[in-house]
Amino acid sequence: MSNTHHRITKGQAHIHDGINHTAVAVEKHERHSGPLPAADEVAKYELALPGSANRIITMAEKQQDYVLEMHKLQHTEDSKTNDHTFLLNKLTIESNSRYNFWRLTCSVVVCCLVVGAGFYAIYKGAASAGATIISIPLGGIIVAFISEKISPRVKNKTQSSED
Repeated sequence: MSNTHHRITKGQAHIHDGINHTAVAVEKHERHSGPLPAADEVAKYELALPGSANRIITMAEKQQDYVLEMHKLQHTEDSKTNDHTFLLNKLTIESNSRYNFWRLTCSVVVCCLVVGAGFYAIYKGAASAGATIISIPLGGIIVAFISEKISPRVKNKTQSSED
């Protein structure tokens, strides 16, 4: 893109042979942007050094190829980062799933053992001790269930108020 601006400046006035003469100078200012210089500039380079126009165009083409290659590399790196993030999230979810499975399994086993011990105590004649032993894991299960239902709402409200 090339823009040409002309600025007229007045010089000194003088009288010669009875005629008033004023010197006027015209300054030419051009703006150019792009990978190549303006066509008249390229022509001047070619006149000064034959073959330079071709070299200038080749240089601009190489620069454009380099820019495109950098964009491709950036896109490839972004894709790799997204792939790594996806795999990391997948591994985290799988790890959490395994953890939750074993946590639940161990809780069920412990609960069954304690309830079994309570029934054994009732069978042996200690009814109040057996009922107490049975009520402890059942109370824990009820509390865990209720707190799990309430906990996500409290966390969401806390996160919303922080944002």
